[in-house]
Amino acid sequence: MAYDIPAIKHKLESGFYGFWVKRWRTTFLVIFLMIILGLTALVKIPKESNPTISYGIITVATVYP
Repeated sequence: MAYDIPAIKHKLESGFYGFWVKRWRTTFLVIFLMIILGLTALVKIPKESNPTISYGIITVATVYP
């Protein structure tokens, strides 16, 4: 089976994904910034060591003849 390498390369470099394939440095920069922003958000989200959780009370009544 023969592959048409130039056609495959053209298909990869066109369209939305082609932008990211051709500009791989931009891709790495965006991924790096997303990781840094995610880690920053993870650290800055307020956390409680003992949060108050209120549970509702459910009563189930059945009749056994």
